[in-house]
Amino acid sequence: MELDLDRIRAHYEEMPNEKLVEIAIHEVKDLRKEVIEVLRFELRKRGLLDKYDSGIKVQAKELSAKEIAKYADTIRHSICPVCEEEDQLLNATITKSSVCYFFWTTHTQKLRIACPECLDRFNSNAYTKSIFFTFWAFPHGWFHAISAFRFNKKMQKQNHLNEPNETLLEFIKENAGVLELVLDKKDGLSNLLQDINQ
Repeated sequence: MELDLDRIRAHYEEMPNEKLVEIAIHEVKDLRKEVIEVLRFELRKRGLLDKYDSGIKVQAKELSAKEIAKYADTIRHSICPVCEEEDQLLNATITKSSVCYFFWTTHTQKLRIACPECLDRFNSNAYTKSIFFTFWAFPHGWFHAISAFRFNKKMQKQNHLNEPNETLLEFIKENAGVLELVLDKKDGLSNLLQDINQ
């Protein structure tokens, strides 16, 4: 399929700065090289390229194992955004909770990055909530409660690994552009980690 770069250029010209920056921070990895150059041109025209170019560059290429390890090491040696503990290496988990309202059920999965004890607490709270608010529901509440319990218990096993777990590595791969931008700012990483855990 052939790209209509003129149409893309016109579309980017009409976008507000916030949307253009959102693309530059989060979506470059999904764009073709020609489109990335159109994006960079538009950001340069608006005087925003210098601020976001490092994030664009890191997304536009495949991260090496060394680069992933650098990001992981920086995150892991940060202060826990939840309890502010400095002596433990951070890791990541995903919590899953379910809540039933009469005949329908809502499921929530959330990424968390914190010290192992805080991650355990997040997982425990998620499965406790699921058991309390889902188990009694008709007809499949017990199934959803057990599913959330098993998922959170499985994730808890990764919270205390001595190396970065798979959840943290996936977060880094998906958010390299954001990480590149926040690492340059004072308190940028700690603010990002606090936002994730909200």
